[in-house]
Amino acid sequence: MYFDPEISETKLEIMDEKGNNKSTILVGEISIHDFKWSKDGKKLIYSISSEDSSAIYFYDFRLKIKKLLYSNINEVSQHLDISYDHSKLAFSIRNKETNTGSIAVMNIISKDCIKIVDGFASNLKYSIDDRIYFIKDKNIYSINDDGSDILQVTPDSENGIFSYDVSPSGENIIYSRFNEADFLLQYDKIGNQHQILFSIDSIAVNGLDYIAEPKFTPDGSMIYFGHKSKLISFYNLQTKKMRHVYYGDSNIYHIWLIPGTEKIVYTTNKDWMFNILTIGIDGESKTELFKTSSGYWDLKISPVKIAF
Repeated sequence: MYFDPEISETKLEIMDEKGNNKSTILVGEISIHDFKWSKDGKKLIYSISSEDSSAIYFYDFRLKIKKLLYSNINEVSQHLDISYDHSKLAFSIRNKETNTGSIAVMNIISKDCIKIVDGFASNLKYSIDDRIYFIKDKNIYSINDDGSDILQVTPDSENGIFSYDVSPSGENIIYSRFNEADFLLQYDKIGNQHQILFSIDSIAVNGLDYIAEPKFTPDGSMIYFGHKSKLISFYNLQTKKMRHVYYGDSNIYHIWLIPGTEKIVYTTNKDWMFNILTIGIDGESKTELFKTSSGYWDLKISPVKIAF
């Protein structure tokens, strides 16, 4: 999603991994708060607001229809994620009138909706066992999507969570904190065991570094990430070895492995130009897919498409 200065409107678009077959899903004088693919890549769910509305929709690519899921003019919905069986949607809510927050879970078919957590929360992630992970009060928590069995996953710290991911098995998480040099692997779901994988400072090229959106590979054996030092890196959780596959000329932001390929799609920002590019996991065959001089905010991939 990005702001198009030529028409002074916000756009949400999709394209394939070669940068072809681009189409516009949404355009207008609106705020797009978040968007997320279903796990099978057949639906795109997004939350938007304007002066007189605030809503969550999904677009079904097979049926080519848009469906309203949730609407409340006094609320802003964001941090969306979809369950592995595609039946439920989790999202955070901010009430604009009372300035309060909560987490809600909706049945996508019946549209029945329950609030399961009070308070401001962010970065919601569904795990395969129907638990929802989220950041709240400087820690990572998890809860069953029926609102039961809430657990604090990470140990207390004065520094908030910067980035994290949940393994495909739902058994482990990786995370880092603001102003802390260690990148951590959590062994269990209740914060009793963790280990330092590596020091972020140890991979910094030019001073202070950070890791952007670390992710597990689909088999859970490695993690991969981009970072401020202009690197794209893989870390093998079994051998404890780091492999830098690419060193660029600008900061690396959003990064994803493209399913079924040996390509990485990522975003950069150089000289006020925002770019979407792909590169092979061997560091070769870099290709530019999209470039804009406007504000660029997010990118998500599905098994078949890239949304931006």
